[in-house]
Amino acid sequence: AHLEVKVPARNVCILLVKEVPRVPILLSTSLHLSQGGVEVSQVQWDGRRKILSGACHRLPGTRGNLIFYVPEGLAIGECTIAGERQSAQEIAPAVWKVDAEFHQQDLPWQIAFRKSLGTGSVMVERK
Repeated sequence: AHLEVKVPARNVCILLVKEVPRVPILLSTSLHLSQGGVEVSQVQWDGRRKILSGACHRLPGTRGNLIFYVPEGLAIGECTIAGERQSAQEIAPAVWKVDAEFHQQDLPWQIAFRKSLGTGSVMVERK
């Protein structure tokens, strides 16, 4: 495979390259240059219950995004951040964004998944 990226002078481009997993994962965040390496902890996939969960740590008042990969065959059911229901937005095929605002330093999050309807369609339940 070949990748070419043009970056203008005095600019930077950060790339994240990962294998495509078979289960949902937290791909990245917009909260730190490390894309989750510093501010994310306790990420767990419960395959039996189809729940991905974890926590982020930033100063109160910080805002950012959590970026998730959702494999074919699964759809986001319910997403909660610090116990409050949040919506997810598809930003690329199989890549979803959830907004996060830190009212406290530790921000637990959880996404429940369900089998998707059709062939690879990903839908968010809205109530």
